[in-house]
Amino acid sequence: MLKKIMVAMDESVASEWAFDLALDMAIAMNAELKLIHILDVYSPAAPQQPHTWADSSMEINEASHEDYRHQWTEFVNRHDALLQKHQEKAEAAGVTADYHQFYGHPGPQLSKAAKQDNIDLIVVGSHDPSAIESSVLGSVSNYLVHHLSCPVMVVPPGKKRGFKTRLERSEFAPVGVV
Repeated sequence: MLKKIMVAMDESVASEWAFDLALDMAIAMNAELKLIHILDVYSPAAPQQPHTWADSSMEINEASHEDYRHQWTEFVNRHDALLQKHQEKAEAAGVTADYHQFYGHPGPQLSKAAKQDNIDLIVVGSHDPSAIESSVLGSVSNYLVHHLSCPVMVVPPGKKRGFKTRLERSEFAPVGVV
């Protein structure tokens, strides 16, 4: 039986769908949710570090670094609010949930968190990267599948069709879990 379900969260639609599915499963199985976001400085969604030149004035360099620090703080706070909103949604549905943000690369950090918390299932949304992007950068879901011993559920991108009834049509429905 699943007791701890981890959901990798970001601001994507796929992440929302992963959360919705994980919440439905947590309700059905009386499991707790662990909501995780990884703060990755290399993510396209993260603020870009300033590029300064050696011949630039100190005031320009300092101003650009101060602006970056401000953008990074806003980025961290925005994701903290996203996680808190989903924690509250889970708790309103009667599910115990907590959240954390970690710094680093998503695959290794999610893997580390899953192992430390003895997670039974990880649910991640797929961003459907291009073939080139996937081959060069890899994907978080692929990393998790190959580095963890617990199951990894990858929620594919696409239209949100019948998400509320997906569990009802699953193998769990006949045994009354839903």
